[in-house]
Amino acid sequence: MNIDNNTPPPRRGARLATKRRVLTILIILLCSFVFVAWQERPSLTIYNMSTENLLYTIKINDKDSAVGSIPPNTQEKIDLPFIKGRNASVYFQAKAPSKIISAMTRTELLGGISFYIQPDLTISTTQTPPGFVTEQQDTDEVIVK
Repeated sequence: MNIDNNTPPPRRGARLATKRRVLTILIILLCSFVFVAWQERPSLTIYNMSTENLLYTIKINDKDSAVGSIPPNTQEKIDLPFIKGRNASVYFQAKAPSKIISAMTRTELLGGISFYIQPDLTISTTQTPPGFVTEQQDTDEVIVK
């Protein structure tokens, strides 16, 4: 026998409202996840710190992806494919009038890759600290540490 006879059973509308609230929360969480994933999509940023105009080619997973040019002392941001750009191998090749340089790396799951083209036309994935000499020094020059 039911002891509490004064409480009516829940109405159908109340159950439906609860389901709608739960569904709304799930939709908001899904939209937030998609927004964060889109903001953190893989990208490639090329910093041309040299004094030469560079023509570049980018291959992602051995397929041509982008071709273009970068003026001296500028940067170029290239968005990689949203799904196929995650954990992909990226091959970068740049042609200057005097030299051809290339680098290869793998993307992370989130974020992007940065290539820094130094004044002596070498590529690194980390920025050179200010005041650090990148040009080849003369053999008779003494470096004081």
